[in-house]
Amino acid sequence: MPNKIDVLARISPQMAAVLAKEDELAGDANDTSAGFAQMRENYVAGRAWWNEGAPAMGRVIDDAVEGPFGAIAVRRYHPCAQGAGETAPAIVYIHGGGFVLGNLDTHDRICRILAQNTGAIVVAVDYHLSPEAKFPSAVEEVAFVARFIHENGARYGIDTER
Repeated sequence: MPNKIDVLARISPQMAAVLAKEDELAGDANDTSAGFAQMRENYVAGRAWWNEGAPAMGRVIDDAVEGPFGAIAVRRYHPCAQGAGETAPAIVYIHGGGFVLGNLDTHDRICRILAQNTGAIVVAVDYHLSPEAKFPSAVEEVAFVARFIHENGARYGIDTER
């Protein structure tokens, strides 16, 4: 009995169309023989169309948090232009790419949609990528940012109890 499931045979026609579109735009973003720089470039190209039509935000702020392995880029998506004293809960968002690919721009639209649909401030984390950053450093960076937001979020309009 084979121990592998043919996942592609089980996906919906809509997901098959998504994968075909990404292949059209980016080639094989997962071809490790191309090298990490080329894989990342392909991934960015393939994700560009995912970001089309993203909702507008009250504010989008690029920032950095000094973490255990250096500065960690973060982007805060504020769905509304908040007034003084107003707060909102937060979602810490970890972009896709298997800790090897992706960045704040490749997942911009989904962060905007999350902020718009939940009313929360979305804090996207641009952890350092592997293989340059060795496991588990990316996980540690994300945990560090989550703790930082919990301890310091009030200064960014985040209700740290929600």
